[in-house]
Amino acid sequence: MSNQTPRGQRRLAAILFCDMVGYSRLMEESETRALHLLEEFQRIAGQTIREHSGEVVKTIGDGLIAAFSSAVEAVRCALALQKQLAERNRREAVRDPLLIRTGIHLGDLLQEGEDLFGSGVNLASRIEPLAPPGGICISSEVYHQVRNQNGLSFQDLGERRLHNLTEPVRIYALESSEGEREPKRAEASTGMRAIAVLPFQNISPDPENEYFSDGMTEEIITRLSKIRELKVASRSTVFRYKGKGIDPRELGQELGVGAVLEGSVRKLGNRLRITAQLINAADGFHLWSEEYDRNLDDVFKIQDEVSERIAEVLRVNLTEVERAQLSSIPTKSFEAYDDYSRGRYFFYQYTREGNQAAIEMYLKALELDRNYALAYAGLSLCYSQFINRGWDENPMWLDKAQEAALKALGLDERLAEAHFALGFVYEMREDWDREEGAMRRVLLLDPNHAHAHDSLGDVYYHRDQLDEAMSEYQLALRLDPFHPKALIQVAATYEKKGQYRAAIDQLRRTSEMLPDFDWTWKRLGDLHRSQGNYEEALRAYGKALGIDPGNIDAKVGVGLTYAAMGRLEEAEKITKELLESSNVPREENANYLFLAGMLYRARGDYGEAITHLERALSAPRRKYQRVYLGALAETYALSGDRDQAIAYYRKALQSERHSSPYMIQFHYRLGLLYKERKEYQAAAEAYRRFLKFWKDADPDVPILQDAQKRLAALEAQGIA
Repeated sequence: MSNQTPRGQRRLAAILFCDMVGYSRLMEESETRALHLLEEFQRIAGQTIREHSGEVVKTIGDGLIAAFSSAVEAVRCALALQKQLAERNRREAVRDPLLIRTGIHLGDLLQEGEDLFGSGVNLASRIEPLAPPGGICISSEVYHQVRNQNGLSFQDLGERRLHNLTEPVRIYALESSEGEREPKRAEASTGMRAIAVLPFQNISPDPENEYFSDGMTEEIITRLSKIRELKVASRSTVFRYKGKGIDPRELGQELGVGAVLEGSVRKLGNRLRITAQLINAADGFHLWSEEYDRNLDDVFKIQDEVSERIAEVLRVNLTEVERAQLSSIPTKSFEAYDDYSRGRYFFYQYTREGNQAAIEMYLKALELDRNYALAYAGLSLCYSQFINRGWDENPMWLDKAQEAALKALGLDERLAEAHFALGFVYEMREDWDREEGAMRRVLLLDPNHAHAHDSLGDVYYHRDQLDEAMSEYQLALRLDPFHPKALIQVAATYEKKGQYRAAIDQLRRTSEMLPDFDWTWKRLGDLHRSQGNYEEALRAYGKALGIDPGNIDAKVGVGLTYAAMGRLEEAEKITKELLESSNVPREENANYLFLAGMLYRARGDYGEAITHLERALSAPRRKYQRVYLGALAETYALSGDRDQAIAYYRKALQSERHSSPYMIQFHYRLGLLYKERKEYQAAAEAYRRFLKFWKDADPDVPILQDAQKRLAALEAQGIA
């Protein structure tokens, strides 16, 4: 093909049309990131098109049009481009994935100035939205040109009616032999069997019935997510779009789903009117719609009918177990269900007040139906939240949480929510083996459970199996791109690997995606503090506490930062606040004891520091046991007691409890201590273990460079 398309001359060409997935959402989140990604896409695409004798004839926003003299070259170019982007996305892990859709048609092309005309352009642009993220769709004209090419396979999508075209067009999905399809967040999508349930609109006269419409949405999501053949966008993902009136076609592009369910709920007296419509995300046409006008106590039957109808329309083969799950009735009491829905509504506020209100609602539901397993599971999660969010250190909350979860399982052993609640208790108790078993059971019952994948990631993270941890966090993010904990745990995993720049970038992106999530800022504060960037740490902790003044871990971080800066009076003030704001006695308050110990250490009183840190270690709640062990080791080292320092570092590294990113550095510090004791072989082994963990660390990290130099010196002297 010539380098320039002749102006004003009509000719036959293979037209490739492609555009980025999720660009509109990214522009809303961060214009700078969006433009950077667009520039990268245009650079990669332009080079690939030229390599396949094609020409970029027009760029349109986040898309482009290219022309080829051969359909074969157009298809080869599309495959090469998707492969390059898939490799790029793997390199970037769960950073911004660069996903595109591609449509190809063989037809007329006419270029007049900057304008393009002809059937080729028109059809290619209509075909492109039918492709899944990372996918390629072609017309029958292109298919007949390339069907005999080696290494290609096709899926016949049938005849499709395209926008503004009177006649249907047969479309084929193209798959490469390399299997490069739908990377990253859209990887779970399988065409129409990937669905997003938008929050149902509350059109009741009483606006306080919002909890009921939200509950209807959540119930349908929960029911659909238990169907293994379906991929269902998570609650936290779809609720970001609540009240925004987003076009289903745009939502389909952003989330990589083929179908969108939307609806409304009107609750008046004893009557319930629910409308539901299932929409093809590719073209905006309705696949199915229905209106239900029933009594309130028919709510479960409606949820069952909606879920089964969706499965039928999307041609999903339900197993007997799945069919039973869809038709199950969690309670015979509508009043109990109503209280449960109110409780769940309060729980998702993620505040202490909301959590307490949720407990009251769940208990009311259980007064009406003592066999309501879901209410027990919800109650268990509420109890665990007191410990998880640091609202109350009393370990009795975990006892109550475990009791409620076991009660739920006793009533319904196949309830995924109950297994998750029990697994969450094990996570709070740092019992990783039992947590792993519980979460794997959750995924057998609910394969779309993003939280379970995230929790499995935590299991691997605490075992220092960092690649496996990252894989589970990625699975969670594919199911729920906005999963807050998975997003910050990706950063923690980077930090544990010594990849500080990637960790900071991940946390900053997360803060843009979820600006009101306090734990992002808390983790950013920890990261800055570990690097000695104390002013940045204080700013980050301040933002966390501005969002949630009850974030105890952020308050501890402020105290530790003040102590490290030598601002001891301010650190002492924080220490007193920790004691006064807690109902846990002084001798059992791990947060207070830890911070007080670090404050004594900053003053040079190593004896009192060790006493307080030992008490923190033996306190009933030992969430940060490795941190306390490491702090004791450092304090003994500062006091000159190398033997005790080594003993505590070893104990920290043997512990299976909470694993801090900082813990990996214990190997390096052990090396220093062994070197001081002239135990050169042990020192070299400690350095090697440290360097093995940090094999992919940022090369300019000072302690990495120091460990490399020290090991090299020992090896050069022949004493390692």
